[in-house]
Amino acid sequence: MTTLLTYLISLAGVYLLLSTIVSSFMEFWNVRIGKNFRQVFMREMLEKTLTDEKSNLVAELYRHPLIAQRLSGTQYMPSAIDSRNFADALVAIVSEKNVGVDAGADERAAVSAVRNFREGIKQIPSYRQQQLLYSLLPAETNTESTEQIKTNIINWFDAYMTRVSGEYKRRQRKPLFAVSIILALALNVNGLTLFRELWQNQNMQKALETEIVALAAAEKMPQPDGENPRKLMDSLTAKLNMVGLPFGFDEDFAIWKSCLKEKEPFHPEKKSAEKPGVLGVLWNYFRLLVGYALAAILMSMGAPFWWEAINKFINIRSIASAKK
Repeated sequence: MTTLLTYLISLAGVYLLLSTIVSSFMEFWNVRIGKNFRQVFMREMLEKTLTDEKSNLVAELYRHPLIAQRLSGTQYMPSAIDSRNFADALVAIVSEKNVGVDAGADERAAVSAVRNFREGIKQIPSYRQQQLLYSLLPAETNTESTEQIKTNIINWFDAYMTRVSGEYKRRQRKPLFAVSIILALALNVNGLTLFRELWQNQNMQKALETEIVALAAAEKMPQPDGENPRKLMDSLTAKLNMVGLPFGFDEDFAIWKSCLKEKEPFHPEKKSAEKPGVLGVLWNYFRLLVGYALAAILMSMGAPFWWEAINKFINIRSIASAKK
């Protein structure tokens, strides 16, 4: 049991580091090349709920100081919005529709803040948006504070952002796999070979386990670097090379050439003078591509997935050790 868990921790650790590299390149693509995909996506999702042909609350929100103050330089849309700022801004925008932006202090104090919000909803021409805003009103009609309204908005926004996050991940699956397969090929990460080599090499398992358990104990999950993904890739692959995993670009394409010449190209200890033949060559290349595809699938599962898996394996091992 302990041996198996050590193997699983070390294997998950390898894919944790590789997934971090993938995430770094994805962040670089989205920010530098993909025209701020995350920011565009955030606005698109908000507009589905708060914008239609009759009313554009999202445009008003993005102009509000509580949202606009998060922007800098040429960035015109945030990739994330604090739920409290969102609630404060939305209440202010809707309330202003009743009292008007030029209203004086006495006029604003003449009615309660909740009343302003209720009356402001009526000024919104979109029936769909009115329905949403009315659903966020507190059940107690006699309350004079907007705090309960803001709490309801925060709860709605957090729940909606959870669904948005799920949709974002779904849309990112294809580009994430594309980046993963490119990196698997570039770094020569073969999933089938990795399974075998790591299982057979106890010293490699121990070295990786020590490194990963230390990270878990310190709660320091490796973070992607969207500014310089190449530097992070070189750093993490250097760590993997130190424990004996020969990851890195193969300038001579040795493994590809060996598929043409060797009957057992993935088993150095089983080298044979016998040629593989046409079917053997096809079989070798099929296994090679399957290995890369498997590695890409596991890399695309994301660093958070592997981080959670590592902590679960460590907890299981702790429980098993305590029972002995």
